[in-house]
Amino acid sequence: MANTTPEIIPSIIEFESDVQFFDLFNLEEIQRLQDLFSDATRVASIITFPDGTPITKPSNFCRLCSDIIRKTEIGCTNCYRSDALLGQINPLGPAVQPCLSGGLWDAGANITVSGKHIANWLIGQVRNEETNEELLLKYADEIGADKEAFKEALAEVPIMSTSLFKKISEMLFAFANDLSQKAYTNLQLNLQMAERKQVQDALNKEQYLMEALMNYLPHHIYFKDKESRFIRINKAHAESFGLRSPEEAIGKTDNDFFSEEHASAAYNDEQAIIQSGEPLNKEEKETWKNRPDTWVSTVKLPLLNQEGTIVGTFGISRDITDQKRTEIELLKAKEKAEESDRLKSAFLANMSHEIRTPMNGILGFAYLLKEPGLSGESQQEYIQIIEKSGARMLNIINDIIDISKIESGQAEVTISETNVNDQTNYIYTFFKPEVEQKGLQIILRNGLPSKDAIIKTDREKIYAILTNLVKNAIKFTRSGSIEFGYKMKASELEFFVSDTGIGIPEEQLELIFERFRQGSESLSKQYEGSGLGLSISKAYIKMLGGKIWVKSEVGKGSTFYFTLPYNGEPENDISQNDTSIMESENHLKKLNILLVEDDEASSLLLSLAVKPVAKKILFAYNGVDAVEKCRNNPDIDLILMDMKMHEMDGFEATRQIRSFNKGVVIIAQTAYTLSGDREKAIEAGCSDYISKPIKSDQLLALINTYFQ
Repeated sequence: MANTTPEIIPSIIEFESDVQFFDLFNLEEIQRLQDLFSDATRVASIITFPDGTPITKPSNFCRLCSDIIRKTEIGCTNCYRSDALLGQINPLGPAVQPCLSGGLWDAGANITVSGKHIANWLIGQVRNEETNEELLLKYADEIGADKEAFKEALAEVPIMSTSLFKKISEMLFAFANDLSQKAYTNLQLNLQMAERKQVQDALNKEQYLMEALMNYLPHHIYFKDKESRFIRINKAHAESFGLRSPEEAIGKTDNDFFSEEHASAAYNDEQAIIQSGEPLNKEEKETWKNRPDTWVSTVKLPLLNQEGTIVGTFGISRDITDQKRTEIELLKAKEKAEESDRLKSAFLANMSHEIRTPMNGILGFAYLLKEPGLSGESQQEYIQIIEKSGARMLNIINDIIDISKIESGQAEVTISETNVNDQTNYIYTFFKPEVEQKGLQIILRNGLPSKDAIIKTDREKIYAILTNLVKNAIKFTRSGSIEFGYKMKASELEFFVSDTGIGIPEEQLELIFERFRQGSESLSKQYEGSGLGLSISKAYIKMLGGKIWVKSEVGKGSTFYFTLPYNGEPENDISQNDTSIMESENHLKKLNILLVEDDEASSLLLSLAVKPVAKKILFAYNGVDAVEKCRNNPDIDLILMDMKMHEMDGFEATRQIRSFNKGVVIIAQTAYTLSGDREKAIEAGCSDYISKPIKSDQLLALINTYFQ
């Protein structure tokens, strides 16, 4: 008779104190066994709790007991009391006696487990030749049963000899003992199952906590074998590796993700832990194969099996990249401050030298002029030295004053109409003798005719910028040539000063624009100067809305570039850079043009301006309309895009058009002339940029650059 797993297994303590019959046996199986026993022996049978309350359904009950006696309150109570007495613990054999509720013969045997009485197995409801029918009928009156029905049902009760009934009772006793033994066995099994379940529950809880840790902790957790192969990592670590799931890392090593240098260092750390059994706590820089470096704070420990043997390592790494970057930035700021202090000290020492040297020349040669008998030739030579020394000292003083104004925010911009060609021609003329005296050649290249070279800017600052750059070129060039000038680029003038001098090391290219720098610290000893010229020039160019940069190669020379906004208003003349706009128009193919402008007057003005080069003109009054017209007319060659419109601005419209048309020329046009507008338009996908108010010849010249 096999036990089955109960639906609910109580804890071990509850099981020992509250174990019940149905905790140990499958009731359906017990019911089947009971029914077979009754059918085979022709006796009634039932299993009850120790108090007589039924557990199983009655088997082969006679009608007298089930339908008459047990239907009365007194009869049912007497039956339960009789069943309880029959099931009392009796290790010697079954209890056989007349039922206390009617007098039919019954027998019972108890079922126990570990000494606890858990059930009674009862049989009976038979009569023998000694049964007194008169007493039974009298009992019908006592319990209030119908006497005739009682008598009729009594006649149906099976008759069995006392000896046979006792043999059946002995067989019952053997079955009951067998069930008791089975109950004990089942109890032990269930206790084991309960213990196993408790262990499994604990394991499940630990597994749940581990999974929560592995899935939700943002730090990187990893387990490795003795060969430093991953055997498990958490979700955050998998994401850092760019893996879809942690399982993809199993069997891989750090070599699959990190640089060879970092992977080797990690492997050596883990082998040291395996050998020593000591944990490791360190900050380490992670160098990756295909991404920027990161920093982590790592704790690594030996991984032990159940026997305490080291089988690998495990660790947790916390990303401290932002913290480390902050530390590095603070360190750089500290170093920069220290460098600034050092440069200031070097600058002051240099200024002392730079001021004393020309002062010494002035005072020394002024004293020599007093010498009697000095020839006229010597006098002129001494006077030239005094003039040169005075000019040198004046330049130094001017540089100091200029940088002081810039640093204190007192430098002002005075805007006026300035002819760029006049400025460059003057500088060319001014420096030409000095250049030729050094055996060099100076070349000037103006990018616009004089009538078109008028812009609104600070003429003095342009002069200072060009003077500083040309002076530097002369200073650092021993042979070859110096070339300077400018050219028109979209809405800007791009100036350049190029030389064939000593050049600048690549690592110095950014430093030279800092205050007190002179390309190299050693250069201040070889070449005169304050080291402020480029810093002043950079500040002035920024104030005027431009930018400065340099390209250089050591031993071959340098070229400095800077830009200024072109906001001039050239006269309406057909000539420009030796090529007339009208001639360009004649060479242009006729264009399909889309004008995107939400102002009707501006739209009309634009249509008249582009009419000479237009084959077909389409109009759009907002970004949405522009995108739709461009999509429906793929033959459009040129789009003039207003950047400030309602519903959809020109930036977004340009981005959407570029998603399906990469080739169309898009020129941004806006009344806003803030710094950065041009860059923003180019970034959105525009080909070029022009500021309002738009001049026809200026616009046609710009179009000409794209459709020649």
